[in-house]
Amino acid sequence: MTYELAQLNDGGLVLMSNQDLPDELRRVEYFMGQKLFNLVFNGGGEEMVPYETSDFADHIIRGANGLILVISAKNADHLYGYSVPLVQVGV
Repeated sequence: MTYELAQLNDGGLVLMSNQDLPDELRRVEYFMGQKLFNLVFNGGGEEMVPYETSDFADHIIRGANGLILVISAKNADHLYGYSVPLVQVGV
C-alpha cells in the first residue's frame, strides 16, 4: 500500500492511500520520535505506514489541528475517506 501526505490550503492534513482501507478508521496516531503514522481501525486492527516522514513534513504534522482526512483512492471514480482524530504520541 502506498501513501501520500498533503496539506490543504486551510492547514488541514490529508493522507491518501492507493488501496482500500481494511476497516472503518478510528484514529491516526503519529509517533513523533520515529516520525511514523499508525492507522487504528474500529475492528481492533492497526496498520503502520511503512515509511518515515521528512523533517519538513514532521514540522507540519506537529502543527496540525488534531484532525486528519484519510482517503482511499484505489478507484478514482469512487473516493471515500474518514476525517478522524490525529493523536500525536511522544514529546
